[in-house]
Amino acid sequence: MIISLLNKYKMSLLNNERGLTLAEILASILILSIIVVTFTTFFINSAKSTSASNDITDATYLAQTQMEEIYHMSAELSFSEAIDRISGERSKMNGKYVIKNTSGDFQIKITIATNNESSLQANGLKEILVQVYNSSNKLEAQMESKYLWEN
Repeated sequence: MIISLLNKYKMSLLNNERGLTLAEILASILILSIIVVTFTTFFINSAKSTSASNDITDATYLAQTQMEEIYHMSAELSFSEAIDRISGERSKMNGKYVIKNTSGDFQIKITIATNNESSLQANGLKEILVQVYNSSNKLEAQMESKYLWEN
């Protein structure tokens, strides 16, 4: 009787599967590693896309702000007063005023064309081009319009 109890105890110890084998542990670590690497790559790409999108949004905001300022100047100031009021490094070539300035990490280039032969151009219509470049000189945003200078 004691021997049969002892044999049952040995069999219960041998049939006990409470522990994990080395293969099971390695398989679970491999699966977790694949999941972590996949999500890490996803988050890195997401962060890069968000950063690029923020740069484009900031550049577009700068271009829009410049266009709005020039629009208000076209209604309130004479053309020469407006050119003087826009801050930045100025040059004039082939009937175009080019004004360059910086804002944060961006370079802003404003081109105002005045030399077209159309009759509207002679009556005060000016072509405005605002370009915003990032620190590596890549064009991030561009806006173009025509404003009628009333003064």
